[in-house]
Amino acid sequence: MTTLRIDGGTVVTMSHARAPLFNEISHLVYSARASDVDTVLINGKTVMENREITTIDVHKVLEMAEKTKEKLLARLQSTTNNL
Repeated sequence: MTTLRIDGGTVVTMSHARAPLFNEISHLVYSARASDVDTVLINGKTVMENREITTIDVHKVLEMAEKTKEKLLARLQSTTNNL
């Protein structure tokens, strides 16, 4: 198992309803959503900035996933045809 040190991030609060009243840490843990996160740094490297992933090519990953899905569906189809 790999453990990563999370250096920090930026959380965007756009309304007074999302602003912490008493404890900022508690507010992040219990109230914040993924969509509230703007920037993330892990081990000193920016992995997301302005809600855009900076470490991988998202379009390439989606393309690879689509190709893998097609291969799996083809295998499943050939398996069910042999029954």
